[in-house]
Amino acid sequence: MTVLQTIAVAFAMFSAVPVPQFDWNEKNMRYSLCAFPLVGVLCGALWCVCASLPLPAMVRAAGFCLIPVWVTGGIHLDGYA
Repeated sequence: MTVLQTIAVAFAMFSAVPVPQFDWNEKNMRYSLCAFPLVGVLCGALWCVCASLPLPAMVRAAGFCLIPVWVTGGIHLDGYA
């Protein structure tokens, strides 16, 4: 269960995806660094889905810009401003 708790802590820190709440103890936080790329994998998977949809280029471009905002809640997107 520690692996799932670690992944949940990583998603709670770096995404807007609702996850069950677990204690943020030292054991879960120690390995959460290993689960951070999973947030990026989710974002990349949604980009692939957006790219494969038969939509006009402008709609896909808007999707490419909005997906990281939806997944991460806009964290580290200062460059869009």
